[in-house]
Amino acid sequence: IADQYSLENALKYSINAGVDMIILANHYHDQTAQSIEIIEKLVSSGDISAQRIDDSYNRILKLKERIKTQNPNDFQICKKRLE
Repeated sequence: IADQYSLENALKYSINAGVDMIILANHYHDQTAQSIEIIEKLVSSGDISAQRIDDSYNRILKLKERIKTQNPNDFQICKKRLE
């Protein structure tokens, strides 16, 4: 993707295509803040709707809750690893 698209276009196209979470490789750590700024700009300009971001956020919360209730122990193990 990085060979074909700018970071801005990759973010815009992927989010508008339905991607709920953007995962950047470790060696792109400097692009995390830049990605957030780009997404905020794209929402402000209307290239990505705020509703699209809200929908993704709500799907992620629902999934987290479903995982938590299906097997609370697995959720706690993952949570501890992330802390």
